Amino acid sequence: MKLNHVLAVGLGCVAVGASAQELPSRVGLGVGLVLPQGDIQSKVGQGLALSLSVHFNREATHEGRLRIEESSMGEKTENQTVSYGYPSTATQRVNRTAHALSVGYDWMPGNEHVRAILGLGGMFWYQEAKITDPGGYSYRQDAAGFAMVPTLGVQVRFNRHVGMEARYVLAKNDVASDKTSLETQMNHLVFGLEFRF
Repeated sequence: MKLNHVLAVGLGCVAVGASAQELPSRVGLGVGLVLPQGDIQSKVGQGLALSLSVHFNREATHEGRLRIEESSMGEKTENQTVSYGYPSTATQRVNRTAHALSVGYDWMPGNEHVRAILGLGGMFWYQEAKITDPGGYSYRQDAAGFAMVPTLGVQVRFNRHVGMEARYVLAKNDVASDKTSLETQMNHLVFGLEFRF
């Protein structure tokens, strides 16, 4: 599925959901720090998440949120020891990055100050690794795909317009076994602020 298809589906869901509400939607914009977790933590660096959201049943005990989010994990360099036949070994350099676009629905039970975040959505992901062998020759390995991603977190609201949240996102990717420089999961934490208007 191409990136522009995911965007079109996400924006269509926002429009349908917003028009179906009895009360006007509250639109939110979010920005956050992405911290890789699990196996990918040592492979890529911290990144940035940007999101657009529409809140349903706002101010109710069980609020809902449709969220479209673009996140990236920064480039990190790793030196790997490779074998060139016993006993010869050498070091190759691997630079990795990872990106994702997700569309999800968050169920947010709580009160006006603290809300839990229980979410489920789909994520289009992309990983890339640039490998430089000991002789200086460079080549790339990359992979892209779609994954279902559950989310768990908490949001603390300072007032009706500003909130701070922490979310853990579980993301398992299908990566071909021959692409040994890429990871099969992109679990990450997002710490950020959401501004609603």
